[in-house]
Amino acid sequence: MVGVNRDDRGFVSSLKLERSGDHPVEFVIDCSGFRSLILQQALEEPFVSFQDSPPCDRAIPMPVDHADPDGPLPAYTTSTGLSSGWSWNVPLWSRRGTGYVYSGAHISDDEAMAELAAHNGVAGPDGAPRAINMNIGRTRHSWVNNCVGMGLAARFIEPL
Repeated sequence: MVGVNRDDRGFVSSLKLERSGDHPVEFVIDCSGFRSLILQQALEEPFVSFQDSPPCDRAIPMPVDHADPDGPLPAYTTSTGLSSGWSWNVPLWSRRGTGYVYSGAHISDDEAMAELAAHNGVAGPDGAPRAINMNIGRTRHSWVNNCVGMGLAARFIEPL
């Protein structure tokens, strides 16, 4: 999608698609993640920030290999407090899903990366993971005219 056309009432009338041009719509679901391409950008629905509570606004996901690939998987997820947020560890079939949710006002991305790698007991995977900005809050309305925002396009509350 490269654009949105609106009718005189402000409803989405068509989506501009890169490969096939205008595609008329009667109803649209915005599932474009934090970018919220239709709900926030095209329909200009205001975002209500909850950034001050909790103050965590950054995340670094870091997949890590199992220490013992043939050993049993734990049947639980752990969350561990670190200096400026918390780390998750989810045992998956092929790896551990880990990462660090933290406050960018209290630690730099490089410091958070080093702390996460030390916590995981690894130097970090090939191609260093990148920090992700998290928009904590919600759109004022998640249904505007003929558009409903789903998931991150409409809201995100830090999960811990």
